Amino acid sequence: MDFLSDGTAVLAAAFDRKILMRRPGESEFSTFLDLDGIATYPNELIVGPDDRIYISDSGFQVGAEPYVSGRLIVAETDGNARVVSDNLPFPNGLTISPDGRILTVGESFAGRLSRYQIGANGALSDHHVLVAFDDLGVVEDLEKTFTRKSAPDGICLDAAGNVWVANPLEAKVVCISPDGKPIAEVVLSQGGIACMLGGEDGRTLYVCTGDPVAMTEKKGRIEKEEVDVPSAGYPRSDIFV
Repeated sequence: MDFLSDGTAVLAAAFDRKILMRRPGESEFSTFLDLDGIATYPNELIVGPDDRIYISDSGFQVGAEPYVSGRLIVAETDGNARVVSDNLPFPNGLTISPDGRILTVGESFAGRLSRYQIGANGALSDHHVLVAFDDLGVVEDLEKTFTRKSAPDGICLDAAGNVWVANPLEAKVVCISPDGKPIAEVVLSQGGIACMLGGEDGRTLYVCTGDPVAMTEKKGRIEKEEVDVPSAGYPRSDIFV
């Protein structure tokens, strides 16, 4: 989920193939956008400049369906939505640079982070790999995926252009520099699912953690660690400040 500039919460509802919204003062979510026919399982979303929403569509349900490649979708505030990149191996967490020109996505079933240039109309171009955490490439087999080093999930951006990466397959989050090098890490109690910089000065790294092979058990936690560089870009941590 993320927030529009007026504080409206927007939420990807994967199994309903919808983007839901809740305006300030409202107590319930309603449908903002129906993605039936466009997305299979809208997973993550991020609100960028001009309230343009980017959505990662995983393509299939892990553990219940065979592998199918996913896509990235962009949605405008008028409700129009379109696919802007296709054939992605389980696109997951998303960030956008402070200037709104670079989108980073975690490609979970390829064990890598990739980047795009964002055009004036929201179109994506120049898809290239920022960092590959192993040399296995795209792995469609679920059991083999769980034996690899990393399957990037949620990500966030700091003011130096570094990307913090949550990895369900390892009990730590890793900080990746703008040139694709690991420069720091925070050890967790269990696998990292999602992460976000926040707090009063933007230097508190919050991480949702859990067990990727026992997601229905009540093992989820939110863990935190103070880091040196504050948050920047999108998703924004200062939307309510």
